[in-house]
Amino acid sequence: MRLKAINVMLSAKLYEDRIILLDSEAIDFHKTKYLEEMLQPFLTDRLTFLTSFDPNENFTLAAKNLKNVSV
Repeated sequence: MRLKAINVMLSAKLYEDRIILLDSEAIDFHKTKYLEEMLQPFLTDRLTFLTSFDPNENFTLAAKNLKNVSV
């Protein structure tokens, strides 16, 4: 049931052109301000990043303080 709900949600976002795919979540600095500047065009909506099992530590530290971002 949960998998079906995720499938429906992702399909709806894809239909609305609200899915953005990134090659890598790696960033050079672990500063929140640096990541916020990069994500500024997308911060009008809640962002969720699906990462690998070993996400980039700088990205995780920078995203931790942003209220519209979950990793």
